[in-house]
Amino acid sequence: MKPIRLVNKNTEIEKAHLVEWNLTRRCNFDCSYCDDTGNNPVGFHFKHDKISKHPSLETMIKIIDGVESLGYYNIDWALTGGEPFTVPHIYEVLKYLRESAPYNISLVTNGSVGLNRIIKCFELLDKMIISFHYEFTQHRTEEYFNKIVELDKLANSLGNRFCARFLLYPGQFDYFKKMYRRLEDAGVREVEFRNIIPLPGWNKSYTEEEKNQIKWFRNNTSNISQNLELTFDDNTCVTTYPDQITINNWNKFKGWSCTAGINQTHIGPNGEVYRATCRAGGQVGSIIDPDFKQPIEPITCPFETCIDYVDISTPKSA
Repeated sequence: MKPIRLVNKNTEIEKAHLVEWNLTRRCNFDCSYCDDTGNNPVGFHFKHDKISKHPSLETMIKIIDGVESLGYYNIDWALTGGEPFTVPHIYEVLKYLRESAPYNISLVTNGSVGLNRIIKCFELLDKMIISFHYEFTQHRTEEYFNKIVELDKLANSLGNRFCARFLLYPGQFDYFKKMYRRLEDAGVREVEFRNIIPLPGWNKSYTEEEKNQIKWFRNNTSNISQNLELTFDDNTCVTTYPDQITINNWNKFKGWSCTAGINQTHIGPNGEVYRATCRAGGQVGSIIDPDFKQPIEPITCPFETCIDYVDISTPKSA
């Protein structure tokens, strides 16, 4: 069987316009599975590095104003990087963003900065995700455990959402099970496990046993919803998760019609606009340009493999 159609049920229901904003290229981690070259065969790249200058506060304010000028009233801001908390003026950016009355503001961080800095910013967010990257956090287990517990308590008191996200590093599944049990015993409410989607040439892979264990992690984290409906060429349908699509190698969408860029906007650190993280079709403009026009037609996917969770979740059809 081959998949022929994918629908994101959350997108159809909420009708919010998703803005994925890479606040900065700067990251203080250098994970082996995160490409920083921009030259891999599938066209997917973050371009993270440790030397890029952060955009100025003035530039970041212009980006926010540029998005608002498009006329959207339900803006779902998804803030990523690089590492957002390396931006010196991140609090001022979040404060300005909060004053715009958005539909939602979420932020993904590697959680490496001081807890007080994280807490100050969390009060301006609707949701925060700490991604646990084993290569750089394995020797900081107690620090991360304590941060996760404290941030979960704060989220509960603020009425915000908080999620601890563990990238399942091959060969370390026993470690992640122990962390999950500890967090569960501590009352942490939202824990998520994701398989790593390796870039070409990455020298790690999951064993068949680990692929089966990924199902265990999914089934034991109740916060994950099956929000994707996948239709196959025999007209059968399944509701599923992005990680199940990648584990089963169903994420081969080359030649498909993809709606990336219609109900979502991907923005780079200096206001560059792309349809999605995959950057299919190249740069479509700058959000700072007052004459920028949002794409209104789907694009034909040019890549062999879709390997970003946001892009995988974008409605598309063969």
